Amino acid sequence: MTRLYDALLEGVLGANEVVRDAEQRTQRWVNKRNNLTRIAHLNGVPVEDIARAVDQPVSTIHEWIGPLDED
Repeated sequence: MTRLYDALLEGVLGANEVVRDAEQRTQRWVNKRNNLTRIAHLNGVPVEDIARAVDQPVSTIHEWIGPLDED
């Protein structure tokens, strides 16, 4: 292969690593946001108030909270 080919391939691999790291960080923050939203709701914060605070529809907040086990 040529040096240009090798350099381009190395660039693609490097960029892919950055994207994968960013995706993993994003997923950790999504999980944290969802957990904190659930905790807030379980501690009495109405879904409507959460939605208003983060400028999201109520349906999105319900997705973040996920299913609640009602024993």
